[in-house]
Amino acid sequence: MQINKIAKDLLEGEPKAPSQFPVDFISFYFRGQKKIEVAEGEWQGLSLAVNKKTVPNGSVIRIKSDNPKIYATPAEIKVKHQDSMQPDRINYRVYLLAQKPGIIGKVDATVLQDKRTEIDVISNPNAKMHPKNGFAFYPERETIPLNQTDKVSLIVDENVKNSNAEILVFSSSNNVECVHHKMKIEGKNLKKLSPYHNVYELKIPLIGKKLGVKSVVTAVAGNKQAKVQVEVVTILHKATHGLFRDLKIEEHRQVQDIAFEREGILIVNKAHPVIRAYTLATNYMKAEKYQTLIAHIFAELISKAIVDYKKKEGKLAFIDPTNPENVVDTLNLEYRDIYYQHGFKFVGMISKLLEKEWSEHASSSSSTSSEET
Repeated sequence: MQINKIAKDLLEGEPKAPSQFPVDFISFYFRGQKKIEVAEGEWQGLSLAVNKKTVPNGSVIRIKSDNPKIYATPAEIKVKHQDSMQPDRINYRVYLLAQKPGIIGKVDATVLQDKRTEIDVISNPNAKMHPKNGFAFYPERETIPLNQTDKVSLIVDENVKNSNAEILVFSSSNNVECVHHKMKIEGKNLKKLSPYHNVYELKIPLIGKKLGVKSVVTAVAGNKQAKVQVEVVTILHKATHGLFRDLKIEEHRQVQDIAFEREGILIVNKAHPVIRAYTLATNYMKAEKYQTLIAHIFAELISKAIVDYKKKEGKLAFIDPTNPENVVDTLNLEYRDIYYQHGFKFVGMISKLLEKEWSEHASSSSSTSSEET
């Protein structure tokens, strides 16, 4: 599902340089720091901000690393003012790859012959590049959505790849089904993770059949064995990277908000006058205008919750975290960007959930509430 990729990018991606970040000509940006730490063998991106007022359209930015064991790409960026709708700013992405841990170096960018910016680079160990016994799941705990095929990652090294023709896969629970009980260790199934490491990723498909079930999935190749703990979760929980546990439409008379979050559950308040106006009609759950309204409200809540999560995890690009006005402005801008770029996709996903999963539940909840009242 596309929203899985959106949520992953939003929650794990690095922030662009904010509009308040001072840029005379060009400047690297990574959370306001002058250094960036990268995991060996894994690409890491950072922002390169360009001032459109001082760097002419068509200028070429040249990027290089002072350490051959730290690779930077692209080597050149041709500035195109039309690449950004902002009047004075463009944000380009530069990607770094370190050959091994413990490497220290600098990456610099130059434009207009002598206008430069640089950032220190430090590489750290990456467990994914060194699977235990050459055969291990990464990560060792995973979630899969209910009634959908999802995949877990098995990492194998060159020795396992060359000495085993296939692997066996089985689950400790019938409610977590292994789509294939045998999988060949061959080129079409394998993805090389890094040009510097002889390790490969094998995606193993699973289907979760019962919500909340936990299972241990085991893979065996010769005398080697690897295990991953798998839990079956809701589609939304998986799609939002575990940020939310559920969506509900409930009546909360003591709460004035039209919607709110409580312990990872997003709730639309049926007691709110706007919602109540829609629920007076017979079979309101089947009304397209009602479903559209609810989907938009949930989409707004998802966007706000993602912003709150990014703030909590230190993933927002604050210029001055001690300045209340700057903090509020940054939060509002981040919410606006997420909602306007991805809100319609959230709405589409939630509309499908409303249609397939919640209609009967919401109707029964409504009748129960009426009886209790």
